[in-house]
Amino acid sequence: QGTTEPLKIVLMSATIDASNFVKYFDPDSKIRFNNMTTNICGESEIIQGSTGNSTVSPYSVSFLQIEGKTNYPIYEYFIEDICQEIPSIVVSGPLPKSRGGRNNAMVQERNPWASADAVKAKYHELGLRINTVNNRTWKLLSNILQRPFQLDVALVCEVVEHIETLEAATPESDTDGRLGSILIFVPGWQDITSVIKGLEMTLKDRRKQRGWARNRAWNILPLHSMVPQKEQMKIFDLEDPHSGRRKIIVSTVLAETSVRNFH
Repeated sequence: QGTTEPLKIVLMSATIDASNFVKYFDPDSKIRFNNMTTNICGESEIIQGSTGNSTVSPYSVSFLQIEGKTNYPIYEYFIEDICQEIPSIVVSGPLPKSRGGRNNAMVQERNPWASADAVKAKYHELGLRINTVNNRTWKLLSNILQRPFQLDVALVCEVVEHIETLEAATPESDTDGRLGSILIFVPGWQDITSVIKGLEMTLKDRRKQRGWARNRAWNILPLHSMVPQKEQMKIFDLEDPHSGRRKIIVSTVLAETSVRNFH
């Protein structure tokens, strides 16, 4: 107010649905989002409204997409892939009922419909294909859908262990001899603590029975707003080449938005 300069509002996000905001500010905008084809608007312009009459848009709305770039190929694996990839994986289902026939009042029951057969039928109904010939995968998916909204620490540890097992069976891909880092996102500080304890116990137990763990060390680092900045910066420290030491960062969404982690 009191200036000739127009007010500019910039909405930025890696995941936001921009089309909702464009339609809100300018319902008759020419910007198209199908196949990311855009017709960028300039200054306020005369456009053809839905009634066929020419109207003046009250806003100048533009849309700009900048493609992301990474230095490494990205592969996406979903829980269905993990269930088939790790033969030993175990996923706990809903909590057993108490003597009165009721679940723990503090834990919300989820998807009571999701029996193994019902999950299989739902996947087929949605056209989702899973290459499996046994009922084990469907049972695991059933447990995942019914288990409470609580972090499955055992599942996280099994996935990390699976990565170690695979890499131990193949030659090192890094020319400098450094092991790749693992970044784990969890909801909160208590979950960070639980995952770190779980990983420490996993490595300790596997050192007693598996070859890869005897020559491996994990540098497990928490990343959270409560961690002092000096400690947070440790995630950027490089591990020594050929040390057998892998960096594992357990973080909340703090790192998801702004941190690029090197090895």
